[in-house]
Amino acid sequence: MNVKNITARPFGFDIVVVTSVRDAVAGADIITTSTTDETQAAGRTHYD
Repeated sequence: MNVKNITARPFGFDIVVVTSVRDAVAGADIITTSTTDETQAAGRTHYD
């Protein structure tokens, strides 16, 4: 029982970390996309 618990905990922790990293990357992509869209929109408004 103890060995299984020790084995399961790091594995579960790794999954949580990977999920958090993926969420962070997804969030960064959304922020980058939004910033790019705003910049392009501002550029069109400014130059047009």
